[in-house]
Amino acid sequence: MTFATKTTLTRQGIWFVMALSLIVGLAVGWIVWYEKNEIIRHDKNRAELYARLLDDHVVRTLDSAALGLTDLSELVRAAPAALSPAKLHAPAMQLMGSLTFIRSLALIDASGLIVMSSRESEQGQQISMTQFGVLPINEAPVLSRLLPVRYLGDMASAGIPPAAVLRVTALPLIRRTQSVDGLNFYIVALLNPDFFANFQAVALGNSDFSAVLTSYAGDVLASYPKVLPLGVRLASHREIIDQLKPRAQGTYIGIGAGDGEQIVSVRTSRAWPLVTLVERPMSAVWNDWFRLLFWFVLFGSMALAVIGVMARIAWLSAQEAARTKAEFIANVSHELRTPLQSILGFSELGLMRTQEQVRVSGMFQDIHDSGQRMLALVNDLLDISKIDSAFSEASLSEIDARQLVQDVARELDPLLCAHLVTLEQRLPTHPVNLQADTARIHQVLRNIIANALKFSVSGGKIIIGIELLTPDRLHCYVQDAGCGIPSDELENIFEPFVQSSLTKDGSGGTGLGLAICQRIILAHAGHIYAENISTGGAIFHIELPLRAQAG
Repeated sequence: MTFATKTTLTRQGIWFVMALSLIVGLAVGWIVWYEKNEIIRHDKNRAELYARLLDDHVVRTLDSAALGLTDLSELVRAAPAALSPAKLHAPAMQLMGSLTFIRSLALIDASGLIVMSSRESEQGQQISMTQFGVLPINEAPVLSRLLPVRYLGDMASAGIPPAAVLRVTALPLIRRTQSVDGLNFYIVALLNPDFFANFQAVALGNSDFSAVLTSYAGDVLASYPKVLPLGVRLASHREIIDQLKPRAQGTYIGIGAGDGEQIVSVRTSRAWPLVTLVERPMSAVWNDWFRLLFWFVLFGSMALAVIGVMARIAWLSAQEAARTKAEFIANVSHELRTPLQSILGFSELGLMRTQEQVRVSGMFQDIHDSGQRMLALVNDLLDISKIDSAFSEASLSEIDARQLVQDVARELDPLLCAHLVTLEQRLPTHPVNLQADTARIHQVLRNIIANALKFSVSGGKIIIGIELLTPDRLHCYVQDAGCGIPSDELENIFEPFVQSSLTKDGSGGTGLGLAICQRIILAHAGHIYAENISTGGAIFHIELPLRAQAG
């Protein structure tokens, strides 16, 4: 059974790709969220702009009509006691020519008699003044309720038809005036509500915004593009007013004149009893956002695809680099081993032949020791190169972890005895079956114990123990009573060629032993770390799964 060993570079690359992908995903998500809020904010601003434009148009229109009625009122006041309708007809027609939204003008006395009308056929007809609803009590003009008529004569002939059959409507603007003999008269201008609807159509154009003009009471006076029943109270009028309280104008997301949730901007006129609503369905906002979302998701997907392709290329290049490095180190180590074997062989021969010559024998001993250290370095370099290979294979087998510890103890027993250091084994009484590369785990334990031996004093003790953290995870620890590890170096000691500052005199070896141990443990999906003991010394912890996990 075999498993693939990933290199540290590959793991770092995977984390980098994952982090970069996460950043891209978060960036796209934030932009999409920001753009959604920007669309809503932009539509709110547009709705406010349209509402202000339409409200200003209504106010200017009614102000112009009111000013025209004031001019006619002055003519009534200046007329002689015997008021001549003919003298008012010409100014009325002139006013209607300049203000095309006025459908007709009439002068009516207090009893409802039409004294003068822009339509001469209406003069002399009698109408009921109660049909107007509200009449002015002073000289300030009053905007009356919407009437289902085209001209005043329709009020006299057939009366007001029911709202359900409304086809043509008129909006009366009424001003009270007095003649020189103190009689009360009313100047009535019938305004064309379609004038307001036509301006709404021009202002909104082909956008999916809609507009509604209502009275304070909520009666619909004009609407675009959906034609609402004129004169009928808007169903959502009360909810809209509640949204505004206590303000006279505002923009919100909620119920409006249309169906469903809307972006609504409301302006209540201070000069006239009118309310202007401009709204856009939130469904249209979501459609805009979804169209934008499509392009951002497409962009994000393309970016992630590019990252994936680049990661794949980089990963393959890591594989190729690891293979090339392994071949190079293997060739170099082979070339170095040949002369080293010769050096070691001649130094051993020299030691044998110069035992009686202390000075010369010491020189051969130095040569032999240096050769051994160099050979150990070459072996370590070759070992770490194999472990770092992108797909080096290791043989797995099942063994009792206690047996591994006992084998290492027997192997190192001569070395331990030479240093007068004892190795205490704290092992479970029951078997602990571990599935792993036996040779590699044996190498880890040997390196860790040998490392502890370097820092142990003569007569000291090293403790090695095994326990189960969970039913499927093993914990092995090696404890010494040496000088410990500087706290700022606890994480770095597992890096290649890094030695503790306490052993930089060379006694610490090549600095590859712990790096090799870490790579072997990581290859087994385990974890290795070190910590200091408060009473002195250090302890190395090794955690391994009892069953191999594919890397």
